[in-house]
Amino acid sequence: MDHDLAILADTIQVSASLESVEFYRSLLDSINEGIYFVDRRRKIFFWNAGAERISGYSRDEVIGKCCADNLLMHCDAAGHMLCVDGCPLADTIRGGGCRKARVFLKHKNGYRVPVQIQVFPVLGADGEIAGAIEIFADAGEGVAAVEQARDLKDAAFIDSLTGLCNRRSIEERLGEAAEHCEEVRQRTAVVFMDIDHFKAINDTWSHAIGDVALRMVAETVLLSLRSYDFVGRWGGDEFVLILGNVDENGAREICERCRALIERSHLYHEGHRVQVTCSVGFAMFRHGDNRESVLRRADAQMYACKRNGGNRVNPESG
Repeated sequence: MDHDLAILADTIQVSASLESVEFYRSLLDSINEGIYFVDRRRKIFFWNAGAERISGYSRDEVIGKCCADNLLMHCDAAGHMLCVDGCPLADTIRGGGCRKARVFLKHKNGYRVPVQIQVFPVLGADGEIAGAIEIFADAGEGVAAVEQARDLKDAAFIDSLTGLCNRRSIEERLGEAAEHCEEVRQRTAVVFMDIDHFKAINDTWSHAIGDVALRMVAETVLLSLRSYDFVGRWGGDEFVLILGNVDENGAREICERCRALIERSHLYHEGHRVQVTCSVGFAMFRHGDNRESVLRRADAQMYACKRNGGNRVNPESG
């Protein structure tokens, strides 16, 4: 630990006295963003309080480990694992320079969190690159959707398991969206999402683990949306999304992002990795639609995904 403190002091260009290091450690812990330092092997030797808050991993759980050791496991919006190819930390350590990117890290609870990262090289006493610093901040537009669901005062509109809006609330929102689309001709998509083989998860791992998986999917979807999108739990393992001001291509992009990030989310139970995928169908509001008609078409597309093996997105024209 003394060696790590000295590296930290060198990194922030202060003397290596314990008092100085503890001062800067306290300062970095007061920052809202996540900050961590790695050596050339990407071994973590500093992890601030912001990193704990955003990732769910405590300092004791990560110090001494590589950032790719089933920890943050950054991926992009398409679900490509950056620890395997395209890691900003590795690129900075290898080639120097600073890098910025929007990525999705894995929270300790399994779901994916969108973050904006900045990576800077760390120079040793000899002027050579000795490691890197990554700073990451919440970047989820869907946070507004989270608050929209959880700040509702009437518990009758909230699903107690996931914290999302419940079926009653979804039906109201669908009715409002139908009226709005009819009045202003705004393009809006309705999405029906269903977890693949969810009964097998319950049967294999227990209903308690099934509940954890449901919450993981709910959080991943919420944090993948834009601030004005809506998501609720329809019931069981089914979710409904309402995507406003979007054409079919835009709706497909959002749905693919949700699908890919759910596939890259996972949890562990008794040493076993539990992973889920989803089938996603969507339909665009048409002139004359009501909430039942558009939802029925989206539901039909979801079932078409199921028949084709699941873990895919199916638009109405698909």
